[in-house]
Amino acid sequence: MNVLFLNWRDLGHPRAGGAEYLTHGIARRLVERGHSATWFAGAFPGGAPEINVDGVRIVRKGNAATVRIHALRCYRALGDFDVVVDEINTLPFFAPLYARKPVVTLICQLAREVWFFEAPWPVAIAGYVAEPAYLQVYRRSPVLTISESSARSIRDIGLRGEVDIIPMAIDQYAAPDPLPLSARDNVIVMLGRITPSKRIDHVLRALAGAANGPLSAMRLVVMGDGDERVKADLQRLAASLGLTDRVIWEGYADEETKRRLLGSARAIVMTSAREGWGLAVSEANLAGTPAVVYDIPGTRDSVVDGQTGIRCAPSPAALREALTALIADPVRYERFSRAAQAFARTLTWDSTVNAAEAVLRREAARSIA
Repeated sequence: MNVLFLNWRDLGHPRAGGAEYLTHGIARRLVERGHSATWFAGAFPGGAPEINVDGVRIVRKGNAATVRIHALRCYRALGDFDVVVDEINTLPFFAPLYARKPVVTLICQLAREVWFFEAPWPVAIAGYVAEPAYLQVYRRSPVLTISESSARSIRDIGLRGEVDIIPMAIDQYAAPDPLPLSARDNVIVMLGRITPSKRIDHVLRALAGAANGPLSAMRLVVMGDGDERVKADLQRLAASLGLTDRVIWEGYADEETKRRLLGSARAIVMTSAREGWGLAVSEANLAGTPAVVYDIPGTRDSVVDGQTGIRCAPSPAALREALTALIADPVRYERFSRAAQAFARTLTWDSTVNAAEAVLRREAARSIA
């Protein structure tokens, strides 16, 4: 097969995230299996207009606002494809309106309530209302997604094509057995881009509200870059709550540093408004660290409540209570750690690519028929 991927960012983009990690993981392994893959994405400062990465041809034109127009203009010149993967990260490429070959829609997560965190109020209202409407272009298209939560949301907004859930994958490595609670640092970690929808302020308020008990001296390590204005606001909030010395802004962490911090922390926390899966949770689980997450779409799929971590209501008070419960019983904690690591070891790229390849072959064959 010759596959075209449409995504407004590629893995080299400074703002690349879990969706790009997944897309590149699938594309490069399709190439390894004898297929061809082209990825059309937006340009960014310092990024070559065209480049080959792991056998995947990457073409970059336009920016976040114009990349979809460039995709339409360049579509015919890019090549003769058997199937097109139109990846929707908030705004779609509308490929069914112009692509001459079958289109598979890849939706890791819908935006929905994320609009209210990432956009000004009038735009947020417009985006929230418009999202189900503009996605009707895909109402009969086959859809790939990564969790039951996302599949349910896709059905809820009226898309009626086949919806296939592909298992999420993480890069596997020979992770050591989990550390016992007593050998871990008095630290919790957050991993991901610093954006309003991640609700890092909730974690700060949860720690500030723990005047006594096991959380009273707990530190927070934030791994990841993001919006500097959001980070500055969070730093001011931490100072006002008396947490300046207890919050470490690690920034970008290489793989060695990330694995070390994840493996030595007492928990990873995720307080997002919505996720497709919660990749950081699975990465921490592989290092043997359980998660405390908000019970929201995505993390309710990546965390088995009461086994690999704890899901709680989306509030600082509930988060504080769940974190305290997690580290209150060392024997139970060890059970959580081992179950989390065992679950993460099942998230292999072979399973993910097998599922994605099967759907792409199915749709390409329909075109021939």
